[in-house]
Amino acid sequence: MAGSIQTTDALVLFPASRKLFRAGIEVKPCNAESFLAVTFKSGVIHMPNITIDDFMSSFLVICVAFEQSHPNISKYFMRYAAFLDCLSNTKKDVDLLYERKVIEHGFESDDQLATYINALGKDLLFGFDNVYLPQEDDFDNLSKMFNEVDAYYRSGIRWKWADFKLEYCHKPWLLISAFVALVYLLLTFAQTFISGYAYVHPNGKQ
Repeated sequence: MAGSIQTTDALVLFPASRKLFRAGIEVKPCNAESFLAVTFKSGVIHMPNITIDDFMSSFLVICVAFEQSHPNISKYFMRYAAFLDCLSNTKKDVDLLYERKVIEHGFESDDQLATYINALGKDLLFGFDNVYLPQEDDFDNLSKMFNEVDAYYRSGIRWKWADFKLEYCHKPWLLISAFVALVYLLLTFAQTFISGYAYVHPNGKQ
């Protein structure tokens, strides 16, 4: 409920989209009534497509400034600006989000969009400990998502599995080489076992 801010956990910032991708976290477009309705489930950030053109870029700046100047209202746009800032650290991050069809823009280059997003979220970081989740909030999933994505990202097992998929599944010749090496080891083991068994039991008798 707007105007009823609870001092619960502050938002936890997570790495940019390329690092998330390396950790096995995908970003996919989804349908929703609002572009603010971002969710995270089973290693996938579901994000409604947004076009950041002249109107939207100005709209976000105005909304973020309004929320910053009114401490007792819900921080929908501040959280969303922080979310975009986390995802879009560099031009390459923006490229990845564009490929995933979650962000389109009217800027002259991806570099300009990355600069805009970083500027939008920059000042938020200084007062982030004061951005809390309201007790009742239609868009509370976005706040919860920060912690969920960060926890998923820090999972060592998922990192290793994601690295394996990127290293081998995207380079089939490496996978074939690894398979051949495994077969060679198994054959060598089998030959050694048979030779040892024949030495111990030369006549095939116990």
